[in-house]
Amino acid sequence: MNRIVVDTNIIFSTLRNGNQRKLDVFFDYPVEIYAPKFIIVEIFEHKERIVEKAKILKTEIYELLDNLLQKIQFVS
Repeated sequence: MNRIVVDTNIIFSTLRNGNQRKLDVFFDYPVEIYAPKFIIVEIFEHKERIVEKAKILKTEIYELLDNLLQKIQFVS
């Protein structure tokens, strides 16, 4: 199985733009996704800005975020 490491910018971009290509990688391909734990803090520090700039509804952002966070394996 392939492994990828994501950073905060990738998560922000995916949430803000609803980028389908990135979403496909997260959900449709058999990959293990890793990210540092601090991403969670950064996401919640900037959540209002993400929601403000998003091209999808606020409820959809939160649902997408929940799905993304479940897919990611966090490391210290």
